[in-house]
Amino acid sequence: MHRPLTAALLIFLQHKRLMRHLLSLLVLALCTCCFATQAAAQASLRIRGTLTKGADATKYYIYLSNERFQTADTPTDSVAVVGGRFSYVLPLREVRGLTLQAADGQSARITTMAVPGEMLELTIEPVAYYCRGSRFYAELNEADQRLTPYSTAYYDAYKAVEERYIACDGNVGDALLEQVSLDFQQKAAAQDSAIVALFGEMKQSEGAAIFLLRQHPDFVKAAAELPSHVRGGRFAKYIDLRIASIMQRKAEKAKAEKLRGEKMKEGAMFTDFAADYEGKTQRLSDYVGKGQYVLVDFWASWCAPCKKEIPGLIAAYNKYKERGLVVLGVATWDKPADTVKAIEELGIPYPQIMNAQKAGSDAYGIEGIPQIILFAPDGTIAAAGLRGEAIAQKLAEIYK
Repeated sequence: MHRPLTAALLIFLQHKRLMRHLLSLLVLALCTCCFATQAAAQASLRIRGTLTKGADATKYYIYLSNERFQTADTPTDSVAVVGGRFSYVLPLREVRGLTLQAADGQSARITTMAVPGEMLELTIEPVAYYCRGSRFYAELNEADQRLTPYSTAYYDAYKAVEERYIACDGNVGDALLEQVSLDFQQKAAAQDSAIVALFGEMKQSEGAAIFLLRQHPDFVKAAAELPSHVRGGRFAKYIDLRIASIMQRKAEKAKAEKLRGEKMKEGAMFTDFAADYEGKTQRLSDYVGKGQYVLVDFWASWCAPCKKEIPGLIAAYNKYKERGLVVLGVATWDKPADTVKAIEELGIPYPQIMNAQKAGSDAYGIEGIPQIILFAPDGTIAAAGLRGEAIAQKLAEIYK
């Protein structure tokens, strides 16, 4: 007589248990979604930028380094500037190098570290920018502000040297150039001393420590002084890779110095090298060791000091070519199209070994250009490291 009631009760209870189960699943799903949202926020860098008067960029390109902190040639993304502001969320799971480049090329270029879970607030001026935001960037900003008087003095001294160099056409004997160069050296030393002192004082703060470490005159030594929570934290990979790169560079520099000592000393026989361009192979031996003096200029179109030497080389070529002097350019670390354009703009009349890239510099251990070498008629080195008036003086001795 009570079976229908009992059956109904059982159905009700089963339905109630099903509802509780469904409710539990819904709560679990909501929690999972919440946790996923929090994880996504922690795995992102939020960026907000404000442009001040004079900084007129309408778009910023975003460049993110790879896992070895090498900046990509192409941007990862871009963000539009609207009303002098922009905001962007950068997906990020570990520390990377970050560059923001204005599309118009006029507003300041930003280079900093991208740190997941942080907020980066940028104030951008035409030639400068300031980082603020969450804890990491707040610490970075504090160190930056305390270093600013020294870095400003350094930059002003550098500009003074650059302006004086241009004004006196690169004449290293210019007394005022020597004076501003000495001032620059003093300001550079003062900045290095300030970095070392601030690093010792602020290395417990991650943001300040990393900011100062990147500029420290002895990165390897400073890294060894970092507290464990910074050295072994989220920047550990960056620090390890930077140390490895520095050590490799030191080894390469030592090797290059040894090579220069052997290959560029006076009286040493020339070392041949080859370069291919437009289906033709050119060699240094096509010109050197043929019974004439050969003045060889390792240069590039993008190198301002190289361009400063060109008028003197052209003058030497015009003055002594009838007496047997050969002047030869070696396009080093340069794009052939850029080399061709520079040759036309500068009116260079003497021959070139095009597209040499690293071939010549590796052969002689050259680390900086311009590098100008005079070879004797028998192919031995008559003089190396010639610049400016020293070229004319050396040639005058030879062609009395």
